[in-house]
Amino acid sequence: MAQIVLTTIGTSGDLNPFLGLALGLQARGHEIIFAVEDCLRPIPANAGFTVHHLTGDVGAALSPYLGQLVGGLTPLTSFKIIFEKWIYPTLHQKVEELQEVCSKADLLVARAVHPAAPIAAEIAGIPWVHMTMTALNIPSAYLNPSLLPVPFLGNLPPYVNRFAWASLAAVRHPCGQPAPPGPPSRNRYARCCARLGSPASA
Repeated sequence: MAQIVLTTIGTSGDLNPFLGLALGLQARGHEIIFAVEDCLRPIPANAGFTVHHLTGDVGAALSPYLGQLVGGLTPLTSFKIIFEKWIYPTLHQKVEELQEVCSKADLLVARAVHPAAPIAAEIAGIPWVHMTMTALNIPSAYLNPSLLPVPFLGNLPPYVNRFAWASLAAVRHPCGQPAPPGPPSRNRYARCCARLGSPASA
């Protein structure tokens, strides 16, 4: 039997798939621990799972920016707001909280775009599994990442998709996603890794 930590951030739509996964893993004899923000705590707690606190409140952090989040022409503006107003301010605390709950765990399973998770797993020295709930998180030459809301651009040749993914990656780096090789001082994500002693900063 393994002890498995499941962690996600966001809203109930980001949590519900983890609940199904947790029930399946529990049925196979594994011990399941959730690590989520308090707004998500009641769902796994009511299902009988142990729940550890993660700092942050997605509603309070992003509600002042709802107009910008849903009214932009591309997701790039929304992505930047989410990271700067919600992800970054609690990144350090979340890493420390996840590191604590992972200290006796065998595996960490985290949603896509949960920057604290890989850092905590690397520090704790345990495997980390990335769980994605949308194909948009999987770079592909054949899947348009929908950078532009233009319906007639739905069937683009593969090289256009490659260019779109490269453009998205270029935006993600300064927003704190894993950086290209170079000094860790180049972005906040890498600086956080270095400060917390994660092997990712090496």
